[in-house]
Amino acid sequence: MVVTVQSPAAGTKVNEGSTVTLTLDQAPAATPAPAPAPAPAPAPAPAPAPAPAPAPAPAPEPAAPAVQGDGATALCSDGSLSFAAHHQGACSHHGGVSVWYK
Repeated sequence: MVVTVQSPAAGTKVNEGSTVTLTLDQAPAATPAPAPAPAPAPAPAPAPAPAPAPAPAPAPEPAAPAVQGDGATALCSDGSLSFAAHHQGACSHHGGVSVWYK
């Protein structure tokens, strides 16, 4: 409660037994303090740069074809020569026959 009006006014001398009138009023409601502002969110870290793509493997050098007089019967797919007496089995572990000579 708060005194809003006083009669006689404050500081006035009155006789003992005199009437003093006070008008009371409700105290104003306390104003709540504003809530603190939230801290700004930290900026996200930049994404890591992607790893560079690996360089392609160099193309293998093409094998020089065997000449007629060296006795090879076939050029294998991996570049090796076959000296097989028959077509069956020539270049069997070298990716197959690329070129037949005989």
